[in-house]
Amino acid sequence: MTRKAAWPIPWTEEDLLCTWLAPERLLLFVQMASPDSKMPVTLKLNGEEFTLHRGYSSIRPNPSCFMGYYADVSSLEVDKTYTIELNVATFDQADFQGLFFDNVETEHTDRIVGETGGS
Repeated sequence: MTRKAAWPIPWTEEDLLCTWLAPERLLLFVQMASPDSKMPVTLKLNGEEFTLHRGYSSIRPNPSCFMGYYADVSSLEVDKTYTIELNVATFDQADFQGLFFDNVETEHTDRIVGETGGS
């Protein structure tokens, strides 16, 4: 936790609602062109469900500042392969821009497999 040692700030639970604070966290963002805070979204990594939080570009939740969903995945292990399962009830596929990690060095995925299904 080199970053935490470099910035030994005692973040509060309220502080952690701001995605840009606590740079020692590994955050995974679900990036959509037109995010909807009412859209049901779930995330699993290797079958384990991770909580998705609503992210805002403001300090307090404000509907006009909603920027999408994110999960704190700081518990992931280094050099381990993960399968990510993202479920979104309904959305325009063109709206989905990808999954992005924050607070890490730039890396790229080497494949994305999508499934669509009607109900």
